[in-house]
Amino acid sequence: MASTTRAVAESGIYHAMMRGVEKRVIFADREDYARYEEVLADTTAATGVTVLAHVLMPNHVHLLVEDLGEALSAYFRRLGSVYARWFNGRHGRVGHLFQGRFRSIPVDTPEYLAAVVRYIHRNPAKAGLVAQPSDYRWSSRSQLDGGPGPANLRRLTSLLPADYIRALDRSEEADQDDAVRLAVQAPRRGRPSRFAPQEADIVFGQAVRVRGAETFDALPFPAQHDVVRELHVKGMAMRDIIRLTGRARQVLIRYLDVKLSVN
Repeated sequence: MASTTRAVAESGIYHAMMRGVEKRVIFADREDYARYEEVLADTTAATGVTVLAHVLMPNHVHLLVEDLGEALSAYFRRLGSVYARWFNGRHGRVGHLFQGRFRSIPVDTPEYLAAVVRYIHRNPAKAGLVAQPSDYRWSSRSQLDGGPGPANLRRLTSLLPADYIRALDRSEEADQDDAVRLAVQAPRRGRPSRFAPQEADIVFGQAVRVRGAETFDALPFPAQHDVVRELHVKGMAMRDIIRLTGRARQVLIRYLDVKLSVN
């Protein structure tokens, strides 16, 4: 099957994710995490791609990167292959370590940038690995408080002030009023870009809560239509909209008043 052309960010900034094959762990212990950060730093120096924020989870990685030289694909090929060879050698395994190609989503607005940084830094706390985002060692959030790491915080804090980034740690329950300000605003560019499953869940949840409900089914029909149109405009694949809303394709087409093929 031919690969899908990646959407290009006007800003040069992308939210990228790499996941272990079959959701298996890619970091078994501290030495694995430390080695990945070393490879990340080396790959950054070799390709010119800048890491703005990151989090290393047991079976996946989130990176906020800036690529001003169209080196993103080469960057992730090198990063994945170097680390996979090291990991396989250390743990006596063979075969692919990562699930397919990396996923990337353009980050072209300040609101989306804030939402992505917040999501990346909150990942360990949401997964129950730590109580607070700043407690997690393998994240740029701990780096912001003086810990080691590969993220270029000077560049990140030129885009978002450090105190503002720390303020993004607030729990989701405490800042529902910020949903509009932090809403994902990734625009469509021709063919819709594919959100990673976790990204699709975030965008969907924000769209629903902005309209004053916790679930899609609790919304009145006009608001349901608005949510579906918003997700479509942001480039979410029809298959994800079907999964998240629980509505049949034919119903969603009526919501959109356009004919769409399932992506």
